[in-house]
Amino acid sequence: MPRQLTTRYDYSKTQLILFSDASKNNYGITAYIRFEFPSEPASCALLLAKSRVKPLKEGERMTIPRLELTSLETSTNCAVFLTQQLHNLIPFESVELFCDSIIALGWDDNTQDTEVRCEA
Repeated sequence: MPRQLTTRYDYSKTQLILFSDASKNNYGITAYIRFEFPSEPASCALLLAKSRVKPLKEGERMTIPRLELTSLETSTNCAVFLTQQLHNLIPFESVELFCDSIIALGWDDNTQDTEVRCEA
């Protein structure tokens, strides 16, 4: 079933905003679209949410930092998917990913070349 993201189409700017997080047994992400209007407050709508239970693989330790990295990877994959699927309908001016794990961000090789904001 199609989801109505906004009731107004005179927006001036759109952003894709993703959050990722993990705990001892789970990890998950959420993706929001933010519309800015010329004369009214901005509005946000939930695009998708994913949550997963920690895998139970023998011999592999899934620590919280590793789960944080997995959630960051899932968030990145969802950002790519959403921008590809929605590029004809909604051109995003920016895509922002938020993660509260400094360790996961440090493990990510691409953080050296891009600006990353870590929100705690």
